[in-house]
Amino acid sequence: MTGEYDTAITVFSPDGRLFQFEYAQEAAKKKVQLLLVTVRKICVLDDHVTMAFAGLTVNARIECRSHRLNVEDPVTIEYITRYIADLQQKYTQERGRRPFGLSTLIVGFD
Repeated sequence: MTGEYDTAITVFSPDGRLFQFEYAQEAAKKKVQLLLVTVRKICVLDDHVTMAFAGLTVNARIECRSHRLNVEDPVTIEYITRYIADLQQKYTQERGRRPFGLSTLIVGFD
C-alpha cells in the first residue's frame, strides 16, 4: 500500500504519514555511528561556530563568510541555526525534492 504514496514528498498517505520524511529520518539514524569515527563530519563554520552532522554532507561555511563580508560581523548562532533549519525545511516541502537524510548539531557562542 505504501508504494502508491511514497513517490512524492508532499503527498500524505491515507493515515497522514510522509514516507519520504520517514525514510530520511531512518537514513540519518543509521549514520550516527560515523560521527564518532569520521572527522570529516565535523566542520568549523566560523571562528565561533562548529557543526557536526551525520548523513549527507552539508556546508554552511559559505553562508558564514558571506554574512561576515556583507555585515562585517560574524554570524550569530541563532542566525546560522535558522539558516540551516530553513534550508532543510525547504527541501522537505518543495515539490520534486527529497528531505535531507541528516542529523545536525550546531555548537557555538556569541
